[in-house]
Amino acid sequence: MTEPTTREIRAMLVGDLKALVAELLPHAVARGNYWQVGNFAGDKGQSLQIKDHGGWTEWDGGTTGDVFDLIARCHDWQDTKAHFADVMTFARQFLGLDTATTEEWQARRDKARARAAKRAKEQDEKRKVKQGAAKALWLKAAPDLRNTAVHAYLWARGVSLAQLAATCGRPGALRFSPDCYHPFARERYAAMLAQISGPGGFLAVHMTYLEYSPVYGWRGVTEREGIKKKLVYGEFAREGGSIKISKGMADGKPGRPFKEMAKGERVWITEGIEDALSLALADPTRRIVSAVSLGNMGNVWLPDQCGGVVLVKDNDWDNPDAQKGFERARQAYRDRGLKTGVFETPADCGKDVNDWLRGEVA
Repeated sequence: MTEPTTREIRAMLVGDLKALVAELLPHAVARGNYWQVGNFAGDKGQSLQIKDHGGWTEWDGGTTGDVFDLIARCHDWQDTKAHFADVMTFARQFLGLDTATTEEWQARRDKARARAAKRAKEQDEKRKVKQGAAKALWLKAAPDLRNTAVHAYLWARGVSLAQLAATCGRPGALRFSPDCYHPFARERYAAMLAQISGPGGFLAVHMTYLEYSPVYGWRGVTEREGIKKKLVYGEFAREGGSIKISKGMADGKPGRPFKEMAKGERVWITEGIEDALSLALADPTRRIVSAVSLGNMGNVWLPDQCGGVVLVKDNDWDNPDAQKGFERARQAYRDRGLKTGVFETPADCGKDVNDWLRGEVA
């Protein structure tokens, strides 16, 4: 009997992904074209996101993978290659291939292929619609951040927009919305909106939802089950999207646009927006972008003339997945032939660069 190839088994798993996710992660919540759950142990939450094409991202650890990796991690097999035989045994049992005839699994394969082609077309159409809606949301927001909740929020985080404007220039990627809708809280909040862009321009919008506290002033909304203070609307990883925070400075003036950077110029890459702004304050000469997430840190699009990158590492002392995610990002740039440096904040100065700027002590 003819045996299905590894690629065909992967396609069949993706074709039956709804049932697979239900078996591996019963508490995963379906949200449009993806599922969310807390982790690979199946706890409730939003940190693990599984797309309907089988790819997944664990935002807390910055790890990504395919449907085979998903099976492995849900069984606590950390190395998919080392346990690939176990993964395939599970996959075959789940798909019923050990008892299927050649005709039966080939029919299933053909059905999976047809579904994949249809899904790809639908996803492309949805992606364009979502991108248009995200851009409209960002354009509707106010570019002037003075005397807004965003201004107050950043000031409380130790970031002076006036100081940035006087040196490397106002971060044009940031805007203010007084009433941005949170789809999971089903409420409207003030929000800091950030444009995520790639080689072709606008890709998505990043939203930091804000609330006012009589004690603490403006800050990120209180996180609770199913409610995150930061969300992204639109897709950006496929095209290497990032948030352009600072052009740096040359001859005492703001630097050139990202695509037109000088030959050999380095780009500093942080995970979060606040860290990128903090770095710009510390040294206005640096060109700085935010990668949005650790999972996207090794994926940022760079023009051909870029001379290298400096990755800004958070102090994730007790998170081995984050450590591995950071090393993958560093290796990704080395594989692209780029000089790759690392900047680490002192271990006793908080979690990240923003803590360091504010004088936080671990």
